[in-house]
Amino acid sequence: MGKVILSYIAIAASICVGTYALFNMSYEAEQESRGIFSWQKNVFADSGAELFLFMQEHGFTELYQWFSSELDDLAAAEFLNSAHNAGIDTYILTGGPSWAKDSSGEKHLKAVERAVRIAGSPERKIKGIVFDVEPHTLEEWGDPTNRGRLMASFADGMKAAYKAAANRGFEVIVCIPNHYDDSGYFSELQTLVSYADRVAVMNYARGSEDVRIETEAGYAKKFGKGIINIYEFNPPGHYGIEEGNTYYFVGFDAALLNFRELAKAYQDTRMTMAAHDYEILKELLKQGLD
Repeated sequence: MGKVILSYIAIAASICVGTYALFNMSYEAEQESRGIFSWQKNVFADSGAELFLFMQEHGFTELYQWFSSELDDLAAAEFLNSAHNAGIDTYILTGGPSWAKDSSGEKHLKAVERAVRIAGSPERKIKGIVFDVEPHTLEEWGDPTNRGRLMASFADGMKAAYKAAANRGFEVIVCIPNHYDDSGYFSELQTLVSYADRVAVMNYARGSEDVRIETEAGYAKKFGKGIINIYEFNPPGHYGIEEGNTYYFVGFDAALLNFRELAKAYQDTRMTMAAHDYEILKELLKQGLD
């Protein structure tokens, strides 16, 4: 009888260990694509060595990097080679509010062509393009009568960008705030999600991310797209950021914990996370504020 009881205990322990391992594997899978935004051109000074080391140390596998127009193609190529050697997927981060005014997507298309030019050989292949347009920051947005026109133009421009980028083999990620649905732009929001491979939501509602991303996650699931929850780390006052928008005071670990719960809540979607941005997060982690 004692041997039988021990056997049951052993089986139960194995099941528990197996379940724990499965949970960890599931969580690790969720973490496979952890992105970070980088806006500074000083990261090119050492071909990205410091940046890539930081990313490796903190589990980031995707880089959304702004490439200055002043950056020459050779420096860009060296940076991309370093990223490739570090196992980092690099995305060109581009866009501006005024881009939403052009329904033809002319500037979007130029960004695609630039990506083609600096991508070089397959070893330096750029994974994709992150379009950060944000028409809601335009002065014209202050007049409600302009908003519908801007949103429609923004959506049309992204259609053109998506088609051109896909034709070149680039993944497209479009950045959106978490309030277009609250503003009533459901049709335009669906267009933006459907004409992208992933949608990156500026979900700056600390502690309420699960509620605030519900509509976007639903559309991502509907259209079979990926979704990225962006965590803000810049301090209050930075470009209008309020304390409730940012993890500046609560730290990186709190964001990771939040994302674990968020990913569980939306486990039927392809949900990943991203941090905004590299410079401030690097300083926070140096100061031990995480």
